[in-house]
Amino acid sequence: MCEIGNLSNTACTQNASGVKGIGYMIPAEEFASWPAYLSTTGAGDTVKLTGNFSLVATSDIGYFRTFPCLLEKGSYTFALVGGLGSKTFEEKYTYYIPGVDAAQLEHIKNLANIPGVWLCPDKNNTVHVLGSKDDPAYVEVVEGTTGAAAADERGITVTVRAVSARPTIYTGTINTTPNT
Repeated sequence: MCEIGNLSNTACTQNASGVKGIGYMIPAEEFASWPAYLSTTGAGDTVKLTGNFSLVATSDIGYFRTFPCLLEKGSYTFALVGGLGSKTFEEKYTYYIPGVDAAQLEHIKNLANIPGVWLCPDKNNTVHVLGSKDDPAYVEVVEGTTGAAAADERGITVTVRAVSARPTIYTGTINTTPNT
């Protein structure tokens, strides 16, 4: 049975655009289990996960890797795609990292074909999840430039893409510490 409820708005809500200056990624194979979605007790609950991610306890893995994002250059977007009666969500996380030096190029090389889960915190403190343990997200497009003129920017734009049955919000703890 489909559950459709009324949508209400709160007066004077904050609605800042853009994403925060740090993003998170973890290979999908480093999840031990995935939390369930909340029950339908309140508005938005059917897209929020119930608790923390359970990660593998193997040494040197089982944690989210962080990367800096240049503010006002990144975004989380989604679109309903597919035919009538068979819609899915196509989600994208675009971020920009300054520089085209060895560290930035190695970052891109390491992410190129990794099935992963990406966390995209936006400026309203909503943490969007792209990919899952069983249906990961992938880097779709990477474009880097050294720039040509003094006013040009030097950096790399990365777009991550996932297809899912519903958007997902994470409200738990983001573990960034490697296991020992």
